[in-house]
Amino acid sequence: MPSNEAKLGIGAAVVTATGAVIAAVIGLHHSDDGRPPAPTTTSTSYAHIGTGVIHAPSGFAAVFVYAIPTDDLTMDRIGKISDGLQIEILCTAQGPDIKGPLGYSTVWDKINYNGGAGYVPDGYVDTPNNAPAAPAC
Repeated sequence: MPSNEAKLGIGAAVVTATGAVIAAVIGLHHSDDGRPPAPTTTSTSYAHIGTGVIHAPSGFAAVFVYAIPTDDLTMDRIGKISDGLQIEILCTAQGPDIKGPLGYSTVWDKINYNGGAGYVPDGYVDTPNNAPAAPAC
C-alpha cells in the first residue's frame, strides 16, 4: 500500500584539504493527516585528529596547558599535562613564538583538557615529521 507521507531530504559531504570528511543530512517529513512537517537533522563529522607526545623541559615533569595561545606564560594557565603523555590534537592555532625543548614555534596545539579545551605550545609536542599534526582551528 502506498504511503501518504511526503519526504524531502538534502545531503552534503565536504572533504577538507587535510582529508577530514564533514557530512550532514537535513530532512522534512510531512504526513497527509494535517500535522506540520517535522524537521530532522543528522550530522556526522569525521574530523582528522592528530597525535603528539608531550616533552617537558629537562628537569620538569609536566607542561602547562593554557586557556588561549599567550606570550605571558605565567598567565592563562588552566593546568598541567605530564611529560611523555600521548595527546590528541584537535586543531592548531597561530600564537606567540614560544621556545620549547623541540625548538621555536608559533603553532599552538588545541587539545581536550578536563572536559573542555586548552592549548599547548607546539615546541613541547613531538608530532610526526615535526609538522602540524592537525588542521588550523
